[in-house]
Amino acid sequence: MPILGLSIASQLNSPVKAEIKPSSSDAMENQTVGNGLDIAANHHPAILHLLAEELSVKPEEIKDFELHLFDTQPSCLGGVNEEFIFSPRLDNQMTSYCALEALIESVSEESDAIVEAQANPNVNMIALFNHEEVGSVSTTGAESSLIPTVMSRLSPTSESLARTIARSFLISSDMGHGIHPNYTSKYQQNHRPELNGGIVLKTNAKQKYTTDAVGSFFIKQLVAKRNGSVQEFEVRNDMTCGSTVGPLLSKLGVRTVDVGLAQLSMHSIRETGGSHDARAGMDLFLSFFQGFAELDRELSLQ
Repeated sequence: MPILGLSIASQLNSPVKAEIKPSSSDAMENQTVGNGLDIAANHHPAILHLLAEELSVKPEEIKDFELHLFDTQPSCLGGVNEEFIFSPRLDNQMTSYCALEALIESVSEESDAIVEAQANPNVNMIALFNHEEVGSVSTTGAESSLIPTVMSRLSPTSESLARTIARSFLISSDMGHGIHPNYTSKYQQNHRPELNGGIVLKTNAKQKYTTDAVGSFFIKQLVAKRNGSVQEFEVRNDMTCGSTVGPLLSKLGVRTVDVGLAQLSMHSIRETGGSHDARAGMDLFLSFFQGFAELDRELSLQ
């Protein structure tokens, strides 16, 4: 771990030495050795002292911890016209931010007037999950019981729950791979999302994304209401494709669609996105919160 400090790198990377069991008298004096309670056996003293200093506690008061390394440099705008966002964790805090801001904006006085004018307004909510990149199978991941539990609590009977599921619609929003000028051959000719090009509508024949004709219709109509633009994206059929929480949540029976915003350097410690796309994302969610119920009533499937 040279990132922690070159002076102790050899110690941190050295093989673990065999532990010597203490005698009975030593065990009485030091009952924590070997029983798992002393975390000093698992971590270098330099790490414990650093954490203790930051927390204003003694090293021995730290009983356990989860530690993650991340970029501490603040996010910033860049480019000649500040058309780029340079930031860690754009995937997927950017569309999470867009959804949250739109939800806040949707309860403003002007937005309330729009919703109140509609019959049967929606229950609008967003869900921000952990561990999407590692399978979503934790208690705070998308495959947990959170969404089914919330829907059940909003629907007191099994019949009302069934109606809720049938009438609901879910937008699975995650960042997408923008066209990279050095790797244009990796993209289909008509599926090259550009930064600041608006909403990316994701489709996959193997159902890695949930987008179908119905979901595509809704997104295009909602984006058009605020004069936005939609970019189509489908990965080449000879290349593997990632996935999102959309397929996991669609198992509930809720209509689902997968969208995103284009970015470069996905999963790098510092990623690049389009600054104008933030507004595009917020506009989509705001249009969804305000106008989905009416749009859904107008839809006729043949």
